[in-house]
Amino acid sequence: MSLSVAVESAYTWSVGQFNWAVNHIDAKTAAVSLAIIFGGNFLLKLIRKLIKSRTLSKKRKQKRDACRQALRSLRARLTTDLIFGVVHVFELWPFVYLMNSEWCLINIPLIRFWCQFLGHFMQNKISSERREFILSQSMSQLLAQLKEGNVSPTEALHVYQLKALDVHDVTNCLIEPITEAEDQAKFLAANYATLKDKPLYGLPISVKDNYGIKVLKDQGAIPFVKTNVPQTMISWETTNPIFGATVNPFDHERGVGGSSGGEAALIASGGSILGFGSDIGGSIRIPCNMTGIYGFKPTANRVSGKGNCPIQNGQNAVLSCYGPMAKDVDSLVMALKALYVPVMTSLDPTVPLIPFRDEVYEEKKSLRIAYYFEDTYFHATFAQKTAVLQAKAALEKAGHQLVPWHFKDLGRRGSNMWIRAVMGDHGKELLDLLKNDATDTAMSFTCRLMAQPTIIKRFMYLVTTAFMPVMSVPFEAIINMTGGVSCWFDLIKDMKAFHSEVVDDLKSRNVDAILCPGYACPACPLGTAAYASGSGSYTQLYNVLNFPAGSVPVNTVSEKDEAAMQKYPATDLWHYKIKKAMEGSAGLPVNVQIAAVTNQDEVCLRVMRELEQALRAEE
Repeated sequence: MSLSVAVESAYTWSVGQFNWAVNHIDAKTAAVSLAIIFGGNFLLKLIRKLIKSRTLSKKRKQKRDACRQALRSLRARLTTDLIFGVVHVFELWPFVYLMNSEWCLINIPLIRFWCQFLGHFMQNKISSERREFILSQSMSQLLAQLKEGNVSPTEALHVYQLKALDVHDVTNCLIEPITEAEDQAKFLAANYATLKDKPLYGLPISVKDNYGIKVLKDQGAIPFVKTNVPQTMISWETTNPIFGATVNPFDHERGVGGSSGGEAALIASGGSILGFGSDIGGSIRIPCNMTGIYGFKPTANRVSGKGNCPIQNGQNAVLSCYGPMAKDVDSLVMALKALYVPVMTSLDPTVPLIPFRDEVYEEKKSLRIAYYFEDTYFHATFAQKTAVLQAKAALEKAGHQLVPWHFKDLGRRGSNMWIRAVMGDHGKELLDLLKNDATDTAMSFTCRLMAQPTIIKRFMYLVTTAFMPVMSVPFEAIINMTGGVSCWFDLIKDMKAFHSEVVDDLKSRNVDAILCPGYACPACPLGTAAYASGSGSYTQLYNVLNFPAGSVPVNTVSEKDEAAMQKYPATDLWHYKIKKAMEGSAGLPVNVQIAAVTNQDEVCLRVMRELEQALRAEE
């Protein structure tokens, strides 16, 4: 602690010297003071390494935690107004060079430091009227402005950087700026004549922290910021021990879903016009449901995962899918058209060359759409059912035929197979990754479950089967994977059979697409995710089936829907948590989910667009 106090004293003195130097236009003193400030942060990094230990006694752990708290306090000091004086002494480029994640302490509020400086620098160059004009444009409108030369890539980039800062201050959705964005914008502007026909020319976009950006940049986009994710990225609550929780823009006591929650919060608040996330069990669609935006999970392998950081990388039974998130369906389609291109296949030969099929997307024939309110496993809230009913009416008004769909054990079988695939190693990879780290509360239940010996899991399976059948599914799934390779073979056979059964059933009914709840519930208070994981069945199903699926906002929770939760069947811990979470939920956004059979991405998107148009016509 004495070393931390010494660093704090040096830091405080340096800040005072820096402020004096700025006021007296003394560049030399300012430079020395700033060097001490940065040096202090580097020293904090060394301190953090010194106090980290794998095996600590209880007393040493307490001392370590006290040190960490002191370091957090020091890092928070970086958000002082000293940043605003920098522009009088230095240009922007040294800070863009220094502000990278390898140099900085990982816990430093880097986004605030970088964006406050950039914000002050740019406020004198872009008028508020101009910023409002750019932010008011839809993605198609902004692309037109960029390609016509009415807005420069650099100007659009700076406007969205400033807006992203405002959103981050409220939601804690960002983790790191992409520092090469400035160079990318200048390069595009300098080569306007030859590059303006790129499908995403000059468009500033955000990406989930694990997302690769090579193809996006090749298509003219400017990735400018990375967004927050949950620890391990298999939680539907975006929180982690490093960057903390991302909160819902509609209610700061609630979460945004996961794992692409930072993206959802940023886009819903207008801080990004287009974002990209990944989805292995609902990670795009759940956050969209909880923030009222649009998102799309393609059929696996239509968008390459190369360059991304997947989870559970050792299994390929349920694959991560990579897709766009935006404020309307047209934006999703423009993004996918930019990705379903030969360059994707040239960079990753495992991706089949299937261009976007406009003839399918633009087709006018009436469709036959199956719908259901519950997946026969986890009870959806009344607000989700109301949204399905409203979407059904809107699609029928648009000329489509809606038919009820019942498939025995649909959600239970899907959830069982998803757990068997993703946790087929009994969570070994997950536990190995976390063994030297603090475990976030959102992951605590999963980690405790995975760490138990098989005999305990069998006992818990018997208990939950007898008293809380819904909660028995995870235990049943894990126990089914105790037989080695033969169990994995059984899983693959079960998944193939399940896929064939569902597809054959839909074909026998002449069904083109599916309408169902976007998730089991709207946004929940922070801390709910760890104790209601079964609600993921609504989205996990379409990862197991490898169906394309998208999320479409329909309405908000009404007071009537909230009051109806008194009748919600809370017969186990998971449902009790959801029932409790819906108290005070009136006004939160609610989405529905649209799905289609494997590789019918354009059909799914067509239904999403027609639902969007029908709902807006009602408004």
